[in-house]
Amino acid sequence: MVIKEQTSFVSRTLNFRNLGFYIDGWADLAEGIGDKAEEVRELILNSLINRNMPEVKVEGAKVTTGLTSGNRNYTITTTFPGATTLVRSGQYGKDLLVTWSTYIKPVPNWKVLTVLTIIAAVFGLQAGSATIDAARSISSGFLEGLLSTGQMLITGLFAFVFGTLGALAVEIGLLAFLGLIILRDPFWVFVIQPNIFDADDIVHMSIVAHKAILESLDKVGIDTALLRAKQEFQRKRNEKV
Repeated sequence: MVIKEQTSFVSRTLNFRNLGFYIDGWADLAEGIGDKAEEVRELILNSLINRNMPEVKVEGAKVTTGLTSGNRNYTITTTFPGATTLVRSGQYGKDLLVTWSTYIKPVPNWKVLTVLTIIAAVFGLQAGSATIDAARSISSGFLEGLLSTGQMLITGLFAFVFGTLGALAVEIGLLAFLGLIILRDPFWVFVIQPNIFDADDIVHMSIVAHKAILESLDKVGIDTALLRAKQEFQRKRNEKV
């Protein structure tokens, strides 16, 4: 079923497939107030904005799963590194569906990748220099004049490029293998790993989303004590608080 909605605060379209790994979530139905979906959505957005969460971006977005899947309106919050919480208030027949879910996607560790590239480039320069020296030696010997200066430089350039790419491939392969053997994650070195403070910020963002929903439902007259309780929150994958 394709569902399309319109709202005034939508700022962009987000593909669900790009959100990464599911961490935590919650959902429930508020019975008999399905016609208040838009009002509750606006209340949730304002509640999240007014809380002034540090280093958290709050916006409305259309979320889709593909070109032909349609879209649904969500309020989303994002924080470092790559964590996103989707908050939804949508009509479900006569009832109101409220839900939030938090995801985290791998964010490339550009510092590590830059260092690896520099190291690989050093090997590439050595390969290019050695190739030019070898070509010069050939041209200055009994095959004098076989290679021009331009041809030697082009040969050295190719040696640099392929030497750099080869060294980079070896570095990545070795680190991926060590990551798989030691940490069971071949990408561990290449993506930013959330530290304890990042993990706290992520769970705080989830808690605030939950509180914003309850606060908004309370404002439209729903007894939030009748909703499903949420007692545990995931700080990381498989880590509860």
